[in-house]
Amino acid sequence: MNKPETPNALFQRRLNVLSPSYYHHYDDPLTAVRAKGVTIWDDTGKAYLECYNNVPSVGHCHPNVVGALTHQASQINAHSRYLHDNIVTYAERVIATLPDEIDTCVFVCSGTEANALAYDIARTVTGNRGVIVSDGAYHGNALAVADFSDYQLQAPSTPNFVRSIPLPCAKLTGPEASAAATPAIEGLAQSEHGLAMAMIDSIFDGPGIYTAAPGYLPQLADTVRGQGGLMVMDEVQSGLTRLGDNMWGFMDSGIVPDIVTMGKPMGAGYPLAIVAAKRSIFEAFAETRSYFNTFGGTPVAGAVGNAVLDVVQEETILESVGRVGRELTFGLNTLKDQFGFVGEVRGKGVFQGMEIVTDQQSHHPDRTKAKAIVNDMRRAGVLISACGMHGNVLKVRPPLVFSESNADQLLTTLAEVMDHHH
Repeated sequence: MNKPETPNALFQRRLNVLSPSYYHHYDDPLTAVRAKGVTIWDDTGKAYLECYNNVPSVGHCHPNVVGALTHQASQINAHSRYLHDNIVTYAERVIATLPDEIDTCVFVCSGTEANALAYDIARTVTGNRGVIVSDGAYHGNALAVADFSDYQLQAPSTPNFVRSIPLPCAKLTGPEASAAATPAIEGLAQSEHGLAMAMIDSIFDGPGIYTAAPGYLPQLADTVRGQGGLMVMDEVQSGLTRLGDNMWGFMDSGIVPDIVTMGKPMGAGYPLAIVAAKRSIFEAFAETRSYFNTFGGTPVAGAVGNAVLDVVQEETILESVGRVGRELTFGLNTLKDQFGFVGEVRGKGVFQGMEIVTDQQSHHPDRTKAKAIVNDMRRAGVLISACGMHGNVLKVRPPLVFSESNADQLLTTLAEVMDHHH
């Protein structure tokens, strides 16, 4: 009988055959073989608390989702040029969660595709090319959106049709941040490119998990629309209850976007993403463009999407995320008071970040310590990550079904690991 392959041997085979652009989490790569809910098991049978992956939104391998997927896959899975009830019902249900003005959608497979399509729509409808994004934004990896994703990219320079605006961080109030954005918006609108859209996250993940200050998004939307552009909200990270107060993150600010993009959590591991907008926008797009996505909106995608929405409703996920999020905020701030190398605690719901700094006076980013904490947490059986422009923000973004006892385990383990680094 053959001996089981070692993780090192598997890793070497991976290096031999996969592009070097692939990277892996943790100094000691995790060989993940099984998962359920918020637990992942490795090849040795060790269990890990899942505090990083937002794709399995309602938990890994939720029986309702797996059941819906396998049943529909055994019936038919074809493109959306045939009629099928699943995707129509799903579209109706998604639209029902959005503001009344946003009443139409298109299905794609990933957040990257959703954002690329949103830009295509905005460019076609406005006749302009210019894009406004926030500093450090990440909106996907296809060429169209990579041009306006300066997070961790080594591009020689941002194209001149893209302008970035300051984050509404602790240093700027909402009105100050939106005022600081006005020159870039007006300048782009008056350039040869014109203004097609502003694409803004409801929570700013790439730069280090910032939330929009009160008053920021409404004023920003007014400025963008006043200059002829569309307001596009990227809900790939913040959507489907993740921020704990509303189904979609932009609802925290009370604005009605022109276009909303959704991705990762919608299929709980199955590729499912959405562009939703006002019907007039899609009508203007359809006058000159025909968009079709082979795998977007299949019967299986609809079955999975409906199952995920069922779980969100039946398990009262929004209420749970709000409750657990408050516990996380309290617990992380308690650690901040305890350890002098914690800068800011940011985020909300089950999307939170803790800044690791050399000391609270200089506030200098400490990427090395943040990375060491992430790796020590993995050894202690808890999976988190780090993000931010300096790689020094501990990132906690578990599945939406994360419970209070899960939060307790995370916080207790984090306190033990941080004490080791004190």
